[in-house]
Amino acid sequence: MGNKRGATIYRFNNKLSIFPKCNRSNSQSDSLLNYILPSSNRSTRVFNQPSNSIFLDSKRSQVTIFIILALIIVVVILIIFLLKLKGTNIMQVIDENNPQGSIETCTKQAVEDGLERITANGGDINPGFSVQYKNENWVYICYSGEYYKQCSYQRPLLVEHIQRELVQYITPKIEDCFQKLKMKIGQSSTVIDSPGIKVSVNLFPKHVGIKIEKDFRITRGDSTVSFDKFNIVILHPIYDFADIAMEVGNQQAKYCYFDSLGYMILNPSFDIEETITSDSDKIYVVTEKATNYKYQFAARSCPLPPGY
Repeated sequence: MGNKRGATIYRFNNKLSIFPKCNRSNSQSDSLLNYILPSSNRSTRVFNQPSNSIFLDSKRSQVTIFIILALIIVVVILIIFLLKLKGTNIMQVIDENNPQGSIETCTKQAVEDGLERITANGGDINPGFSVQYKNENWVYICYSGEYYKQCSYQRPLLVEHIQRELVQYITPKIEDCFQKLKMKIGQSSTVIDSPGIKVSVNLFPKHVGIKIEKDFRITRGDSTVSFDKFNIVILHPIYDFADIAMEVGNQQAKYCYFDSLGYMILNPSFDIEETITSDSDKIYVVTEKATNYKYQFAARSCPLPPGY
């Protein structure tokens, strides 16, 4: 471009632009840059991404890290707690500062032991009239010794029978719990308790209720604490198991048959496995799906002679 009156002429987009001529070489560059790109765009073109998004990404990363750390801490605490619990013998937990809690813990262990035996033996602590199958005794809920004849009910009042079995099994164990507690507390306090103990057990849907009646007084200095009743609840489907076993016995006694599939459709919380042996014995295993508790028993109704 030619010079005119000390100015420099440039052509941009087919337009002529005149910039004053300056002795400093940088003036032309600055003037040209100002014309092409305004200063506001120059100052922000590098930072055209909002700064808020950068801070948000950083905050999200921090929150994610904190959540992961919190989960790790919780898992570690649970593992430590379970390891300690696994190594504790509940029957030996006798706390002189919490006598009621000690008796409840000791009683729960006795009841759970009794329930484990009862569910394995068809309602009995020690198996009664039963059949051998896979090296186990399967107690009959219903039995017939004659071919083609319907069975006779062996446990018409199964719920009441289980309650009596539990009372007989846990009463001496609960008495032992009180004796251990008395010996423990007697080292620092005076204990006065009435002789004997009254224990009652009631089965309900999904749980078992235990009631203990015994006068038990602890005197330490000028303070006296008295107990006369202990009420304990244990979650267990033993009542529901007994109800199913009685239904099996009723149908076998009437029809020589029990519709396991139909019962499971109406009661999806339970699984019923039925096996018929070569001697016409029917082996039942009832499982509560939510807890995996099991109850097993046998029935023999309308048996067939060998060869059929």
